[in-house]
Amino acid sequence: MVAALTIVIRELFTTHVLKGFHSGIANCLISLLERRSSSYILARYVIKDWRVLAEVDGYLQFLGEADGLRFADTPLGPNMCPGVKHLEVLRRAPDLWMVRVGYEGCSAELPPGKPFCPKHFNTSYGRYLRFIYGGGRPDLSNEFFNMPTLVYTVYYGGDILKVGTSLIIKGLRRLLEQPTYLASTVFITKDITEARSIERWLSMESKVREAPRTEYRVRSVLSSLKRGSEGLEGDLRRFTCLLIKNLLTSLRRAAPLTSGDRVVSTIKGFIERGVVYILDMYSPSDEALLKSRVTYSAGMVNKALRGLECYLAGLARGFLVLNCSDGDTYAIPYELVHDRSLNASLTR
Repeated sequence: MVAALTIVIRELFTTHVLKGFHSGIANCLISLLERRSSSYILARYVIKDWRVLAEVDGYLQFLGEADGLRFADTPLGPNMCPGVKHLEVLRRAPDLWMVRVGYEGCSAELPPGKPFCPKHFNTSYGRYLRFIYGGGRPDLSNEFFNMPTLVYTVYYGGDILKVGTSLIIKGLRRLLEQPTYLASTVFITKDITEARSIERWLSMESKVREAPRTEYRVRSVLSSLKRGSEGLEGDLRRFTCLLIKNLLTSLRRAAPLTSGDRVVSTIKGFIERGVVYILDMYSPSDEALLKSRVTYSAGMVNKALRGLECYLAGLARGFLVLNCSDGDTYAIPYELVHDRSLNASLTR
C-alpha cells in the first residue's frame, strides 16, 4: 500500500449554469389575524465542472471528478490553519469590481480553540475571518472588509432557516459548501460589516439561526430531496412564508426603538417589495446522493471510509459523493473536510 499523504481541501470551484425560472404566489399566515401574499421567483442552476483546490503534502493541486483516494485507517485528521488569502482590487466602480485572489497554504494544525496558527492569526485574512466568527473588530483599511457582501438564507425543508454571509467574490459557491436544499440571497450589502449587522440582528430578533446543528441540516435536506418535484411547490411556498414571517417578526420587535436604523430600513424595503428570490442548486449527482450512505460527523467518516479506495463521483447539495471499493456510495458534507487533513494516497 502506498504511504498516506496529508491532503487538505482548501477551496471549492464550480461552474453553475442558469437553466430557467419559475414563479408563484404564497399566501402566508403571519398570525391568527394577519395574512400576507408574497411572490416568489425560483431560479434553478445546474452545477457543472466542479473541482476542489487541495494541498497535497504542501503542494497545491486540483482534485475533481474521477480522481481516486485510498484512505488510511484514520481518514480524517485534525483541523488545519486556513492559511491566508491575498486580495488585490484591480478596479472598483459602482457596477464593476475586478479583483485578484491569491492563496498561501499552511501545514500547521490549529491550536485548541483558535481559528488560525500564530503566524496567520493577525494577517488581513485572519482579521477578516476572526470578525466573521465574532472575535475581532472591523478593519476599514482591510480590503476584505470593503467588498460587497451577500446576506443569504438557507432552507432545509423544516421550520428553521439559517442566515449567513458571503463576499460577492465567492457568491453562490458558498451555498455549495454546506448542506442546502433551497436558498435565498436576501440582501446585497456594501460591505461585510453591514452584512454581519443584518445577520446578527436577524438571529437575535427572530427564529432565523446562524448555525443549526449538522445532523439536523443533513437529515432535513435529504428528507426534502426525497419528496422530489411533487413536494417542491409546497416547499417554495413554505420557504417564502417562513422568511417573510421571520423578517416581519424581527422588524416589529426592533423597529419601535430603531426606526432610523439602516438594518431596519433595509429589511423594511425587502418586505415592501413583496418578492422572494429562491435558488435551487441542482446537481446531476442529486440522485446518487439520495442513494448514498450519508455521514455527518468525523467519527462516522473514519468508520465508513477506513482503508477504502474511493473516487470522487460528484458534488451535490453541499456533499462530496464518493464511489468506493466496497461497492457502496458515500456522501460527506463538504464543510466536514474543508480545512481538515485527510490521510490518503492518490490513486489516479
